[in-house]
Amino acid sequence: MYIRKPLNEMTLKDDFMFSAVMMKPENCKPMLERILGIEIGCVTVDREKSIVFNPDYRGIRLDVLATDENNTHYNVEMQVADEHNLPLRSRYYHSQMDMELLEKGLPYQDLPACLVIFICDFDPFKKGLFCYTVRQRCVENGEIVDDGTMTIFLSTQGKNRDGISPKLLKFLEFLHKTLEDSQKESEDPYIQQLQESVREIKHSREMGARYMLFTELLKDEFKSGYSEGEKAGYDKGERIGYDKGEKAGYDKGKMAGEKNGKIFVLLHILSEKGPVTEQLQQQLAQADSATLDSWIKSAIESADPEEFQKRISK
Repeated sequence: MYIRKPLNEMTLKDDFMFSAVMMKPENCKPMLERILGIEIGCVTVDREKSIVFNPDYRGIRLDVLATDENNTHYNVEMQVADEHNLPLRSRYYHSQMDMELLEKGLPYQDLPACLVIFICDFDPFKKGLFCYTVRQRCVENGEIVDDGTMTIFLSTQGKNRDGISPKLLKFLEFLHKTLEDSQKESEDPYIQQLQESVREIKHSREMGARYMLFTELLKDEFKSGYSEGEKAGYDKGERIGYDKGEKAGYDKGKMAGEKNGKIFVLLHILSEKGPVTEQLQQQLAQADSATLDSWIKSAIESADPEEFQKRISK
């Protein structure tokens, strides 16, 4: 899957725009407060991991990864199309969050609370609710087993307003709006803030360039894996040939995707520090995967793209 819409035609419910807007803590914090119905002291958004290529997931993940002052971890994702796999995806996301924390040496008893939140422009369970909250529960006595995990499925297509806060309802209604309606002035200060963030992103040259690169990365990853697998498989005309071709294509696509993902991460780091020239972008595109790995550290340590280019040109 790759992004099809031009940036200026996007609304907040488009996953790239949603991730770009919510990477700002001042936008992410009020959203989480409306969803959870609580006040949060502060929120830190992991900008380096919120838009990345993930070869295990076979694509680019557009999650918003955040942590609050109580060390509660959040993974928020916008969903427009119903692919009928959200419960399994929530299971995968929770496992990924836990593995990352455990790899840092954290013992089981110190694992923080982790929330996975899907905001859907459809009703994921067809029950007419705006919010479906899922937690572990004992089958025999019905009591909740508090393992620190929770998954929330929000729907912009709900009908039953019982128990839904007016602020959350306004947010979900705004997400569901068409491009034209989403631009109309809102009386809600937070919605006004989101509208301004969307306008800023659409008029940002830097974000426009990043979006174009992002789209190309998705297209390249998709085409490389699919076309190679299809050609190799069908040339043999046998099921075994197709299986081998499919695997070869996926492996090749995965390698290309990993390289493109590293380029995307580098550009993301550098663009935060200043404008990235076309010459530097071409230099990144021509580097091999191992070289890109070493350059990521240089990008982090450099004060701006100009210093980075001097470092890698030595």
